[in-house]
Amino acid sequence: PSLKLKISQLRRAESKERISVIGKCAKPISADFRKELEATGANIGSAIGDIFTAEVSVRELYALAALDAVSFFQLAQNNVR
Repeated sequence: PSLKLKISQLRRAESKERISVIGKCAKPISADFRKELEATGANIGSAIGDIFTAEVSVRELYALAALDAVSFFQLAQNNVR
């Protein structure tokens, strides 16, 4: 399913399920910026250049999306939790 559909399903069910996403930023992910991403509650996995992977709840995904430097998300292909 698409990320939008997955979010809709989780919000409807008021689920706290975590989903795997891939994100893109407008700048490279430094150690300080990684801390800013993690401050949203997201579990940041790999971070290479301006791309990162994360395990997030819907609430955390919205918090990440609110950061100015975060520009894009997609549902990770291997999204089984």
